[in-house]
Amino acid sequence: MTLKDEKNDQDRPQWEARFRSAFETAGHGMAIVGLDGRFLEVNESWTSIVGYSREELLALDYQSITHPDDLALDAAHVQELVAGLTRFYAMEKRYIHKRGYIVWILLNVGLVHDSDNRPLYFVSQIQDITERKVMEGARQQTQTALAQAQKLAQLGYYRWSRSQQRLLSYNEEYLKILGVDPESIAEDLPGIEPFLHTEDRQRVIQAHRAAEVQGKGFHLEFRIVRPDGAIRHLLGLSEPESASGDPPDIWSGTVQDITLQKQQAADLQAYQARLELALETAGAAYWELDLTNRTYTPGPEYYAILGYGPDEATQDFESWLALVHPDDVEKIGLSHLLPPNDKAKHEVEYRIRSKNGAWRWFLSHFRACAFDHLGRPARLLGIDFDITEQRKHEERWSGRRQQRRSPGGARQNCRPRLRIF
Repeated sequence: MTLKDEKNDQDRPQWEARFRSAFETAGHGMAIVGLDGRFLEVNESWTSIVGYSREELLALDYQSITHPDDLALDAAHVQELVAGLTRFYAMEKRYIHKRGYIVWILLNVGLVHDSDNRPLYFVSQIQDITERKVMEGARQQTQTALAQAQKLAQLGYYRWSRSQQRLLSYNEEYLKILGVDPESIAEDLPGIEPFLHTEDRQRVIQAHRAAEVQGKGFHLEFRIVRPDGAIRHLLGLSEPESASGDPPDIWSGTVQDITLQKQQAADLQAYQARLELALETAGAAYWELDLTNRTYTPGPEYYAILGYGPDEATQDFESWLALVHPDDVEKIGLSHLLPPNDKAKHEVEYRIRSKNGAWRWFLSHFRACAFDHLGRPARLLGIDFDITEQRKHEERWSGRRQQRRSPGGARQNCRPRLRIF
């Protein structure tokens, strides 16, 4: 819909003023983008999301700061918009912050036409959803773990007679765990021994016999082989019934299928390995600071980035602080002084000495994750990024710009002033 369709010539100045005010004061990011993708105008909220100044963004196009994996889909939406196949589009995408980390945003884009219905420029609204995406991932992992835990809670129950060497009773879950069809049982089930995995058989039988002699309960993990050949991991617990004689004749026990739990542990170990690889590749490391006990617990990647070995890592806050550049110690201390119940994300840049004596620049993102009874932060969690190379690049770039300045001072900005309407 064109501007002419929206307002007549008499109302246009007033409408333009209202739009300009809404554009500049909007709590979410807004941008006017040319048909070639270059930023023609941006508001302050948008600059804070990606870390670039207004002047820097006006020298860029959206393609240059979009995550490479999101470019194709974004471009396809733009083509549909220009072709008139749709009036607007919305998508979640990733931008690359000026400091190098990823920012998730919700993007809404519309196309403005002139009075002859020719495309003029795009109007984009941008909402930072990075925290929501992180929470969604954590919530999904929690839901998956909870679903697995609910399945693992099913217990098989049985009563065993030592003298008769047979089961006296059992529940349906017991048969389900063994993979036995109740309709297929022609006589008393002899117990779990026939189902034991060959590699675990002797160990389980010996533990069971020893428990019977001593009259003491036991628990252990072992594997069984079901009739269909499936191997399952079980946790077995057994206790003697005190009223059944001395030594006890009757034993009550439970078996729990922990196969999924075993798989989860293996998956978690693999996930941890992938996380460590991702942090190592990104030059990042996580840490935890206990403000009450003054203990600093970094991930294994932290000191590895600095060239220190595992035996050289320290969890003493003061020892860690001794590695920080003297000019940055006070800045770090002030950044950690958060007001009561502050759950916002904070960041600070600082230098820290590596093992070879060189100073490395770190960008630290952190927030309070625990509070005392007065609401004061008691523990901080954070992720630090090694931005040393980026700082070097910025310094080199700043030097080149300084060399290109004329003897009379900085060059004048010859960029024509944009008239939006």
